[in-house]
Amino acid sequence: MTELTIHAPFGGWLLDLADAPDEAFASGMVGDGAAIDPTDAEARAPVDGVVVGLPASRHAVTVRSPAGVEVLIHVGLDTVALNGAGFTAHVAEGDLVRVGDLLLTLDLDRLAEGARTLVSPIVAVSGAA
Repeated sequence: MTELTIHAPFGGWLLDLADAPDEAFASGMVGDGAAIDPTDAEARAPVDGVVVGLPASRHAVTVRSPAGVEVLIHVGLDTVALNGAGFTAHVAEGDLVRVGDLLLTLDLDRLAEGARTLVSPIVAVSGAA
């Protein structure tokens, strides 16, 4: 088994994923990981890899590591309903990224106004365990 270090995509308060206020994430149904209540307005690549998911709403981004592990950064909860307001993408699907590369800029005030919470699940959604 290959070890993979997943770096925090932004600074903030670390929470056990089971404490995320969303049953799908908290139960581990989406994948294993943690949650962060962000204090930084930039989301950065948690692993080296390729961007394989970036919805038009820009509320989430998924990076696949060379080992095949896909890491989802889901910024806040119910943020998809913002239709991209409060998010600026700096990458596109297919882009190669290195740990620490800028993925998204976040308008935390705008997101806090429209989201249920800014608590952001960071989960390995597929790939090698």
